[in-house]
Amino acid sequence: MRILVTGATGYIGRRLCRGLVGRDHEVIAFHRASSSVKALQGIPLEHRIGDVTSPEDLLQAMRGVDAVYHLAAPQSTQGGLGKLYATIVEGTRYVMEAALQAGVQRVIYTSAAAAMGVGGRVTNQQQPEVLDENHVWNLSPERWPFGYAKYLAELEVQKVVALGLPVIILNPTYILGPDDHERRNRSAIALLANHPMPFYFSGGLNIVHISDVVRAHMLALSFGEIGERYLLAGKNVQLRYLQEVVANKTNQDPPRFLVPPGLAVASIPFLQMGRSLLNFPFDPELLRLTGLWFYYSGAKSLKELKLPPYRDAEVMINDSLQ
Repeated sequence: MRILVTGATGYIGRRLCRGLVGRDHEVIAFHRASSSVKALQGIPLEHRIGDVTSPEDLLQAMRGVDAVYHLAAPQSTQGGLGKLYATIVEGTRYVMEAALQAGVQRVIYTSAAAAMGVGGRVTNQQQPEVLDENHVWNLSPERWPFGYAKYLAELEVQKVVALGLPVIILNPTYILGPDDHERRNRSAIALLANHPMPFYFSGGLNIVHISDVVRAHMLALSFGEIGERYLLAGKNVQLRYLQEVVANKTNQDPPRFLVPPGLAVASIPFLQMGRSLLNFPFDPELLRLTGLWFYYSGAKSLKELKLPPYRDAEVMINDSLQ
């Protein structure tokens, strides 16, 4: 098959391109002229230059293409909320419309578990809720702009599915693994390794290995059902556990003090004001999500995409540190 990959120079994209070529597909990397293609060197593929926010670029790039993987999306709000919305929501709409017009046979859209919302806060007597593909967005947009943008983008996808475009949606959780060069200084693992903290926050998240994510993308081409979404969810872990494992492997003291969610949120304005002076290692706005549980189930993807078991949490953390 001739397969176009948007976001081909990203963490998932470059590994996916290599995997698809290894299965004898003809791969076309779609990226901006300014994108670094160093990670794609040595992979026998074609390059087509353009931007996902340009319908003309997309339509031209999809000529003669059998399948499309749409991966391109910013992972933070550093470029502003306008750019986030334009790339994730409008860009996805343009990709889907171009694929429909070009007669593409299969589209794999890489969304995020964030599009499904999150579980609420729990007491000591409760177990965190584990969300599946049926859960719907449940936060205010300003609380998590990235998740809300992914939610809106999935609505755009369902519109074209109703028009006959064969799309499968993949929803990876927080991805860990080796060679994550773009996030080397801002990933959760890098943050904990380089900025040890004596305190921890309540809540938890699901982590998944990059190799499992790429494998799921390739298998979705054969086994994914049109219009369905699949959580690529490895292991659910408490934030404190994540800190403790990193501390142990980097010979640091583990965290000892819990920061209550209310105190974390109340500190945001002060941390924003003093961010440059304090050299605060992450965006204080993320503290609005403390105390929440980003727990998801990968059962559906394991069964329907015929995946092997997801890797263990400690393996993922260790690979990221290495």
